[in-house]
Amino acid sequence: MPAWKPSELNNLLKHLSFLANPEPGLSVRNLHLQTDLGEVDLLDTITGVGDLARVRDAAIDVELFGKRVRMISIDDLIAAKESLARDKDLFVAKELQAIREKQRG
Repeated sequence: MPAWKPSELNNLLKHLSFLANPEPGLSVRNLHLQTDLGEVDLLDTITGVGDLARVRDAAIDVELFGKRVRMISIDDLIAAKESLARDKDLFVAKELQAIREKQRG
Protein backbone atom coordinates (compact mmCIF):
# COMPACT_ATOMS: atom_id res chain seq x y z
CA MET A 1 0.00 0.00 0.00
CA PRO A 2 1.68 3.26 -1.08
CA ALA A 3 2.27 5.92 1.55
CA TRP A 4 1.06 8.76 -0.63
CA LYS A 5 -0.96 8.96 -3.79
CA PRO A 6 1.09 10.08 -6.81
CA SER A 7 -0.92 13.32 -6.92
CA GLU A 8 0.01 14.03 -3.27
CA LEU A 9 3.71 13.44 -3.98
CA ASN A 10 3.55 15.62 -7.11
CA ASN A 11 1.93 18.38 -5.06
CA LEU A 12 4.71 18.11 -2.47
CA LEU A 13 7.42 18.29 -5.13
CA LYS A 14 5.88 21.43 -6.64
CA HIS A 15 6.35 23.24 -3.34
CA LEU A 16 9.98 22.31 -2.67
CA SER A 17 12.25 25.32 -3.08
CA PHE A 18 15.52 23.44 -3.67
CA LEU A 19 14.66 22.99 -7.35
CA ALA A 20 15.49 26.45 -8.68
CA ASN A 21 13.50 27.00 -11.84
CA PRO A 22 13.43 23.42 -13.17
CA GLU A 23 12.66 23.05 -16.85
CA PRO A 24 9.08 21.94 -17.60
CA GLY A 25 8.96 18.15 -17.79
CA LEU A 26 12.33 17.77 -16.05
CA SER A 27 12.87 14.25 -14.76
CA VAL A 28 14.33 14.18 -11.25
CA ARG A 29 15.96 10.87 -10.40
CA ASN A 30 17.29 11.44 -6.88
CA LEU A 31 16.11 13.88 -4.23
CA HIS A 32 18.17 14.58 -1.13
CA LEU A 33 16.05 16.50 1.34
CA GLN A 34 16.97 18.15 4.62
CA THR A 35 13.93 18.20 6.91
CA ASP A 36 13.28 19.27 10.50
CA LEU A 37 13.45 15.55 11.38
CA GLY A 38 16.69 14.84 9.50
CA GLU A 39 17.84 13.91 6.02
CA VAL A 40 15.62 12.00 3.61
CA ASP A 41 16.87 10.53 0.34
CA LEU A 42 14.42 9.60 -2.42
CA LEU A 43 16.35 7.50 -4.94
CA ASP A 44 15.41 5.58 -8.06
CA THR A 45 18.60 3.47 -8.02
CA ILE A 46 20.75 2.39 -5.09
CA THR A 47 24.42 1.56 -5.63
CA GLY A 48 25.15 -2.04 -4.70
CA VAL A 49 21.47 -3.03 -4.69
CA GLY A 50 19.75 -2.02 -7.92
CA ASP A 51 16.78 -0.14 -9.26
CA LEU A 52 13.55 0.74 -7.51
CA ALA A 53 11.82 -2.50 -8.57
CA ARG A 54 14.62 -4.59 -7.02
CA VAL A 55 14.61 -2.56 -3.80
CA ARG A 56 10.82 -2.67 -3.59
CA ASP A 57 10.84 -6.48 -3.79
CA ALA A 58 12.77 -6.72 -0.50
CA ALA A 59 11.39 -3.58 1.17
CA ILE A 60 9.65 -3.67 4.54
CA ASP A 61 6.45 -1.91 5.66
CA VAL A 62 6.74 0.66 8.43
CA GLU A 63 4.40 3.29 9.82
CA LEU A 64 5.70 6.83 9.59
CA PHE A 65 3.65 9.81 10.79
CA GLY A 66 0.45 7.80 10.55
CA LYS A 67 1.16 6.60 7.00
CA ARG A 68 2.28 3.17 5.89
CA VAL A 69 5.47 3.40 3.85
CA ARG A 70 7.87 0.95 2.23
CA MET A 71 11.47 1.20 3.41
CA ILE A 72 14.67 -0.42 2.20
CA SER A 73 15.44 -3.68 4.00
CA ILE A 74 18.34 -3.78 6.43
CA ASP A 75 20.11 -6.36 4.23
CA ASP A 76 19.89 -4.06 1.20
CA LEU A 77 20.96 -1.05 3.25
CA ILE A 78 24.03 -2.97 4.43
CA ALA A 79 24.83 -3.96 0.83
CA ALA A 80 24.49 -0.34 -0.30
CA LYS A 81 26.74 0.96 2.46
CA GLU A 82 29.38 -1.71 1.79
CA SER A 83 29.36 -1.02 -1.94
CA LEU A 84 30.13 2.67 -1.37
CA ALA A 85 33.21 1.59 0.61
CA ARG A 86 33.76 4.98 2.24
CA ASP A 87 34.99 4.82 5.83
CA LYS A 88 31.78 6.39 7.16
CA ASP A 89 29.61 3.92 5.20
CA LEU A 90 31.66 0.89 6.25
CA PHE A 91 31.30 2.00 9.87
CA VAL A 92 27.52 2.31 9.47
CA ALA A 93 27.41 -1.09 7.72
CA LYS A 94 29.03 -2.67 10.80
CA GLU A 95 26.49 -0.95 13.07
CA LEU A 96 23.64 -2.17 10.86
CA GLN A 97 25.02 -5.72 10.93
CA ALA A 98 24.99 -5.62 14.74
CA ILE A 99 21.39 -4.33 14.72
CA ARG A 100 20.39 -7.07 12.27
CA GLU A 101 21.96 -9.76 14.46
CA LYS A 102 20.21 -8.38 17.55
CA GLN A 103 16.86 -8.34 15.71
CA ARG A 104 17.32 -11.96 14.60
CA GLY A 105 18.18 -12.99 18.13
